[in-house]
Amino acid sequence: MGPEVRTIKITVQYDGSAFSGFQRQPGLRTVQEVLEEGLSRIFGHSARVTGAGRTDAGVHALGQVVSTICQGSIPAARIVEAANSVLPDDLALVSAEEAAPGFHARRAARSKIYMYIFDTSPQRSPFLCRYSLHVKRDLDSAAMDEACGYFVGRQDFSAFRASGSGVKTSIRTVLRAQVRRLPCFDACVAFEIAADGFLYNMVRIMASLLLDAGTGRIRPQEVQAIIESRKRSRVGATLPAQGLWLVSVQY
Repeated sequence: MGPEVRTIKITVQYDGSAFSGFQRQPGLRTVQEVLEEGLSRIFGHSARVTGAGRTDAGVHALGQVVSTICQGSIPAARIVEAANSVLPDDLALVSAEEAAPGFHARRAARSKIYMYIFDTSPQRSPFLCRYSLHVKRDLDSAAMDEACGYFVGRQDFSAFRASGSGVKTSIRTVLRAQVRRLPCFDACVAFEIAADGFLYNMVRIMASLLLDAGTGRIRPQEVQAIIESRKRSRVGATLPAQGLWLVSVQY
């Protein structure tokens, strides 16, 4: 008999600053490539991973989930420590567990949570600039929170769909959305959203609209009309990637 074949579900964290996104790309440093190289070393065979989402260059993850096949008897609990001993400092495993045969990290996902962080400090912080968008002014977080309430529900989010997206439909269900100040950084305002799926750059475009609400460029009540217009031209530019975080994936 050959070695035992097992499906492993792994949760990983990474600082996206030095990665060219999650998905493998020729000649570029990606999360998938670095993770697969690390897992291959500890498994003793070539490893391939499938991510729950394909984060872009510069996007961070607190709870990205991947699935992979392991051949051998290394305990799932041992995988985390072993992998972290060979992975670089900007990528780490949080947990690893046995999954049912055929488990697929992307197809099995029921919802995801993303967060976009604004730094409202008067001066740019060298500690936050890679993980948030510095806006140089205070924001009306209450107005932003009211505005993002219009995102909740099953709607056509064409107004927040980046050009070039090849998906068949722009209809998604937003389960919840809120804006709050981060308790550990008083100057940071975070937009958090949970949905059953996201269009390409959807959260970064939504965050752009909320920034307009937070600075008084639009009234929160205008958001519903913008959604119903289905026009990308009604929203400003897509915000930079460094403020975006994949928080978690639900199954």
